[in-house]
Amino acid sequence: MSVTIRLPFLPLLCISFLLSACAIDETIDVDQDSIFTEYQLVYDASKNSTMASAIFRFEGQQGTVLELSDPAEVTVKQEPMTWKAAKGQYEREWDGKDSLSIFAYHDLNNNTFSNTVLMAADIAVPQSLLNISKAEELMLEWEGKELATNESVVVTIFGAGQNNGKVFTQTSPAATSITLDQGKLKDLAEGEGSILIERWAVQVQEEGSRVGGATSSRYLAKPVRVMIGQ
Repeated sequence: MSVTIRLPFLPLLCISFLLSACAIDETIDVDQDSIFTEYQLVYDASKNSTMASAIFRFEGQQGTVLELSDPAEVTVKQEPMTWKAAKGQYEREWDGKDSLSIFAYHDLNNNTFSNTVLMAADIAVPQSLLNISKAEELMLEWEGKELATNESVVVTIFGAGQNNGKVFTQTSPAATSITLDQGKLKDLAEGEGSILIERWAVQVQEEGSRVGGATSSRYLAKPVRVMIGQ
């Protein structure tokens, strides 16, 4: 089951690269002070695992993806990250969830940039939510902290046998609930479906080149089965 989520800067995959239209250069080919860095942590409660990702680009978030040239390197939790050519990014995965992780990038000018990324707070769909009616909107109160500044909560609902979910987003600070609009619920297939909830958190990078970077974390809760009806 695939979920597509669109938020301002969030995807760490170079989509055009996956379509063989995104060139990848090496950092030796560019001014080291023009390298834009993206760091992300994703905790998946279903697997009880954390994935760390790092992307390097030329000049900005829409720039050419860069592979690090030796001896440049990037680490997380003091462990080297692995280059994934098919995704155009560096990755490292481990079991469990940490409250924070430190990324360190050492460039070809012998500069080291260290950034601490805080994991997004826990969130979950209440186990008491067993049924969803297509005929009316639903106010869903999640389990977990209220929404902080620079956070978003995203809910995705899949109808019975449907692979494309209906996506709902909450971005208001201090919110503890999200409205599931009937205009979207009405298109869900009846029967047993599933509901996913996740929290995104955006941070300001602490250290980087003159062009800066982007930092985020994501807590992906376990999916919950629900019955969808009229």
